[in-house]
Amino acid sequence: MILLVYPQQLKTVPGQKTGVRDAEWLADLVRHGLLQPSFIPPAPVRELPELTRCQKTIVQARTDEMNRLQSVLERCLSPFAEAVELLQTIPGVSEVVATTLVAEIATE
Repeated sequence: MILLVYPQQLKTVPGQKTGVRDAEWLADLVRHGLLQPSFIPPAPVRELPELTRCQKTIVQARTDEMNRLQSVLERCLSPFAEAVELLQTIPGVSEVVATTLVAEIATE
């Protein structure tokens, strides 16, 4: 059986902690409850940091794709920007309507 012990608690125990006799002595201390085992969280809790890293990676990839799409749209619509601005001077015509009109005219 392997038991993890708090390093600070083990430092206070005299001896080298490298020899066979020291190992036997530490085993005796553990058996008598004089060394407390370290806390090892359950498996689901240990998985949380990895899941958080995955979520961060996915969110970053989504943001990158949205920025790339925005850039492509801006490059595609730049030749028609002047027409869109001109159409927006008409009362009641929003940017979406003006862009749709210009796109419809351009496809014909």
